[in-house]
Amino acid sequence: MSVTPMRYETPLHAIRAAVELLGGQAPTARLCVVSQPTVWRWVKGKSPVTPRACPIIEEFSGVPCTALRPDIYLTEAPSPSAPPLIEKARA
Repeated sequence: MSVTPMRYETPLHAIRAAVELLGGQAPTARLCVVSQPTVWRWVKGKSPVTPRACPIIEEFSGVPCTALRPDIYLTEAPSPSAPPLIEKARA
């Protein structure tokens, strides 16, 4: 039986689900080596999850970095035929 990956509507939903899976804000903070108030800010949407914490959260909760920070992690691989970003910038 295969498990379908969970879809998250927003990064806020993703971090809230991850924190719940990890046992709460304090355990998440210890795991990510940040303060509990930092995790509180993530959960309340006051600041985004740090890029350094995303892979840690993904590894231990299963919530992907693409859901936590879609602004910096690609949701799909670029097409091999797509022009490089530098070429798009020059156009």
